[in-house]
Amino acid sequence: LVCLGLSHRTAPVELRERIGSLGVGAERCPAVLEHAVLQTCYRVELYARLVAGVEDARDELVDALSFAHDVSRELLLDHLYVHSGEDVARRLSRVAAGLDSLVLGEAEILGQVGEAYEAGEAAGTVGPGTKLLFRTAITAGRRSRAETAIGANPATASSMALALAESALGELRDKHVLVVGAGRIGLQTLKAAEGRGLTNIAIANRTRERAVEVGTRFGGSAHGLDELADALAAADIAITATSSEAPIVHVDVVRAAMAGRRERPLVLVDLAVPADVERRVGDVAGARLFDVDDLRAGLDDTM
Repeated sequence: LVCLGLSHRTAPVELRERIGSLGVGAERCPAVLEHAVLQTCYRVELYARLVAGVEDARDELVDALSFAHDVSRELLLDHLYVHSGEDVARRLSRVAAGLDSLVLGEAEILGQVGEAYEAGEAAGTVGPGTKLLFRTAITAGRRSRAETAIGANPATASSMALALAESALGELRDKHVLVVGAGRIGLQTLKAAEGRGLTNIAIANRTRERAVEVGTRFGGSAHGLDELADALAAADIAITATSSEAPIVHVDVVRAAMAGRRERPLVLVDLAVPADVERRVGDVAGARLFDVDDLRAGLDDTM
């Protein structure tokens, strides 16, 4: 058994975006007998059972991944971590328990491990080795929550995003918060804002109907993505968390939003992978951009 991965601890967000799913290369590699891919906002990991001759098979797999993603072998190896044998079970169990998460003990990862296993089963890529591996890790993750206090930490990526905004802007109670994306992380962000007593809230979403539905629940105004420039112009903080494959907040839109603000700053926190916000937005005068890698600054406090 081997695990090859890239995470928020080892690779910049740009490389993780570029790699996407490690399953693409695994499917094309004859050395792989069975495999499953765990992909979240903060990590992409390949769990595989290889043919006999582990070293040669592992080299063959790295070559296949390098070719499939058009990334040099050297760059990949600079950021890739590798586990083998018993360490693979230990690794996946730690992940399922929330020990390797950006926010220690976060609950979502256990469900994501289960979904990775189910996706492998549906695709027919898992076999006896990976089935036992994932079932063991899921059991460990469940036990960690039942028998320890790891799940007691209330911090989430969303609450840490608001903390980042507070470090840049000061007290948030009178600030206007825009949440872009009404999916799981978007809802989590709205709950975190509500918990902080923030009442000046707006929601933007690809479908305006969904934005209206969520806005009604949280007492916020609703916008479609075609109204993003106006929504950004009114906001002090914009937190993005969509599943878009390409940026939806472009530098020209942010420039337009900043034009009439009279030096009022705008903080953008991009929680999405791939990124929702173009990197050049951070160069716009008055705009400050944070991404998921910046959230690592809160890890020590969480620990």
